[in-house]
Amino acid sequence: MIKTMKETMPHPTLEDWLSTLKRLRSEFAIEPDNYETKSPTFKCGGWRVGIEHQRKFESVVIRWMGDFEKRPAPQRRWIPCPSSDREKKWEYRVYTRPEQLPTLLNELLSDLQTIEDINHELAERVAKAMSDTSHARQARLLDRSRRPLKIMVTATVFDRNPDVVAEVLYRSQGICEHCYQPAPFNRRSNGSPYLEVHHIVRLADGGDDTVENAVALCPNCHRKVHYA
Repeated sequence: MIKTMKETMPHPTLEDWLSTLKRLRSEFAIEPDNYETKSPTFKCGGWRVGIEHQRKFESVVIRWMGDFEKRPAPQRRWIPCPSSDREKKWEYRVYTRPEQLPTLLNELLSDLQTIEDINHELAERVAKAMSDTSHARQARLLDRSRRPLKIMVTATVFDRNPDVVAEVLYRSQGICEHCYQPAPFNRRSNGSPYLEVHHIVRLADGGDDTVENAVALCPNCHRKVHYA
C-alpha cells in the first residue's frame, strides 16, 4: 500500500508551533495571547487564532475580534466551524501546519486597510465634523473614550538609498531648497539642521531614488508641496 506524503509526514508538535510563531512574530505583528495551554492562541490582524492539539496540531480555528462591520471576507479554504465550536465563538477551521503558517498569516492580513486608506477616511471624518456645530462636537467628546482604538494596517515602503538622503542634505547646507530659508530647528540627536528629503517625482509614481530627483525641504514647504 502506497502512503501519501501527508500520511508519511510526522505530526507537528507544540514546540514546532511555538518556535514558528516566535520566528514570525515581528514580520507579521503577531500578538501572543495564551501560550500556556495545550492549545495556544494568538492574535494577528484583528483575528484570534487557536492551535488545535486535539487534531494533532494540524489545524487551527479562527474568529474575528474587530468591528463586525469591518470584518474581512473569509478565504475559500476556510471551513465554517460546526455548532460545537461556534458555541465557543470560533468561526472557521483551517487545516495547516507550522511550516505553512506564513500562508495563513498573509490571508489574515490580506484585507487590512492601508495607511493611505486610514488617512483618507480620517480626512473625510474631519470634514464631516467641521461641518457640524461646536456644541455637537463637544457633546460627542464627552461620550468618547480618551484612548483611541488601535488599527492594524498594511504598508508598502521603499528601501531608500541613505547616500541619496545624505548627499541632498549636504548639498542644501541647512537651507530649504524651496523657500531658501534656514532650517527651522536642529535635530536633537546630532544637532544637524532639520530638513526633509522630498522626491520631486514620487517613488510611488515611478520616480528615481536619485540626488537629481530629490530636494531638501523645511517641514512647512514639505507639507506645502504635498497638500497645497
